[in-house]
Amino acid sequence: MKQKYSRFRIFTFLSLPALMFSLLCLGACALDNSEEETDRLSYSDVELSLVDITDADSYSRSVPGWTRGDAVARAVSAPGGAVIKLVAEVDPPEDAQGRLLQASHVALSSNGQYAAVGYMLRGDEASGAIDVFNISNPSKPKLQSTHFFPGFDIAAVLVESGSLFLAGQTPDQSGDGRSARVVSLDFSNSGVVSLSSEKSVQLPGYFATDLSREDDVLFVTTGTYSSNQAAVGIYALDTETLETSESVTAGYPDARSVVSGGSDVAIFEAQYSDPATNCRLDIYADGELESAPASIDLSAYPATAEAKAKSAYFEDADLYLVAANRSGIAIVDARRGTLKAGIPAPSLAGSLVPPENQSSNAVSMGDAGGRDIVLIANGEAGLWVGDGNLVRAQTTSSTSSINGSIRFGSGESVNFVASRNTLAVAAVGTGGLKMLTIQVPR
Repeated sequence: MKQKYSRFRIFTFLSLPALMFSLLCLGACALDNSEEETDRLSYSDVELSLVDITDADSYSRSVPGWTRGDAVARAVSAPGGAVIKLVAEVDPPEDAQGRLLQASHVALSSNGQYAAVGYMLRGDEASGAIDVFNISNPSKPKLQSTHFFPGFDIAAVLVESGSLFLAGQTPDQSGDGRSARVVSLDFSNSGVVSLSSEKSVQLPGYFATDLSREDDVLFVTTGTYSSNQAAVGIYALDTETLETSESVTAGYPDARSVVSGGSDVAIFEAQYSDPATNCRLDIYADGELESAPASIDLSAYPATAEAKAKSAYFEDADLYLVAANRSGIAIVDARRGTLKAGIPAPSLAGSLVPPENQSSNAVSMGDAGGRDIVLIANGEAGLWVGDGNLVRAQTTSSTSSINGSIRFGSGESVNFVASRNTLAVAAVGTGGLKMLTIQVPR
């Protein structure tokens, strides 16, 4: 199932212990790495097979009803002969009311030591959590702490320069249309989250959809598209106070992602409704929102209504990779300001996976032993693995740069992926997390 920002109504009843927990945790609550929490993480050392991206029947590891040999027989080669291993799986946490949360976003620290994972609640109510992992040994990640945020769906996470930033939704009860929420917390060099340092701000919009940081400025996109949500768009916040320094709210009814490219900042305006020509990537030089952006027409890449649609920056090639759901991946040449190429969305044959569950929701770039590996979160079509060199050279809309797909199991939908060096972390909704190492033999 694809990760969506829309809500589905769920009715729940609070037990007395849950009620007491909620009353005590009006802000964030922390749970140390107890035995119960550690049991959510299981280790493995399973080499995964890539399956052909058109193969709707195969998976990358043994599942009930077939054997590992079936996967090997149908396997395709990874870029550079890379060896891909599943090293850990993490079950999603339950909140104080016993509701299972779903993994929504992953942030890897710039020093490669920590991973922060955001969770949200599927349904009409809101509830969130953060897991912090020590990933200094990629083959043996450690769940360091868990922090719960009652009433706060967390859609995006950022760990950078001693801070942990969270973005998402706390439903606005006043009717002012300010449900988009941003939270900042101190994050120490040893991966400790300081709950007492919490700062929070509510912004116009149904959700705060994405985060990016440039020096002392935090850029936040708010949306998603709604005719009664005034002043949604892109906000520049002071990283210390979360006060707004600049904003652009004209022309951004459906801003889905913000990403830093060098010193520039790029906004994906997904505009799924008419006119489709509003769909574009706007690049603000040096992050100056007061200046006119370079605007790249992405009318051929409208995103699905209210779905996660993240972007990434391929620094070595100066390319933006924009995940646009059923429209696939748009490859934008930042230097020339042009749409360079594309990677179509999956199209698995048969009825095993409905088309709406084959959605390009996020894209990331890893370095597996000196070789660039492109990873695309494609819902139930799996985690596509491609060759960065071929993506860099691509000039047409094609899947020629994609080697194959990692499919974890029936119904396990890859909603987000983040990678750094040889580690990749995939958010698989209520399937939790899959942690992978990707290494090219030397």
